[in-house]
Amino acid sequence: MGGVTLCRCELVTDEDIKAAIDRWNVHSMNEVKLITRAGKGACQGRCCFSLVRALVAYVLGVDPGTLLPPRVRLPVRPVPVVLFGRPGTTTGDTISMIAPLQDSSRERRT
Repeated sequence: MGGVTLCRCELVTDEDIKAAIDRWNVHSMNEVKLITRAGKGACQGRCCFSLVRALVAYVLGVDPGTLLPPRVRLPVRPVPVVLFGRPGTTTGDTISMIAPLQDSSRERRT
């Protein structure tokens, strides 16, 4: 599909958003995010939110200020990838591996 790319992280175009609104009868920013993935990339919508909201408001014929931002779901705690899929680890081993990582991140902040 062609069109203007609004969300660079997920490569979502204006045509993708218009198609989602027409096909799925979308009425909210959260629905646009769930269907098109606009705002789910690395920037989490910080770069594209205003563009997507303006387009959705224009297509729906509403004021952009009336559209609520989509829900943000942050991870509970960042977990190093090294902890996934290690055979033979138990909960105690995992906790002992996370503790040093947390201590080093605190040192960097100060």
